[in-house]
Amino acid sequence: MAEIAEQQPFLIRTSIAGEIKRAISGQIKAIMNRDNISQAELARRMGTSRAVVRRLLDDEDISVTLATISKTALALDLSVQIELKG
Repeated sequence: MAEIAEQQPFLIRTSIAGEIKRAISGQIKAIMNRDNISQAELARRMGTSRAVVRRLLDDEDISVTLATISKTALALDLSVQIELKG
């Protein structure tokens, strides 16, 4: 029981991170589809590899960085807003 209680904050944080990542990758995918931009083209615009773009679009990979999100926004001519609410 104590072990489960200790793990719960980690599980909650991971779940929240997953929700955020799914929202971000979903928005990027929608814009790419709308503008007919391939993963290779996005990688070229970002000056990065297709592997980085694949990880960015992977809903299960929560290790995206703010730098990658910023590069993506610039490559797609978007702005980034981050808002924390209490």
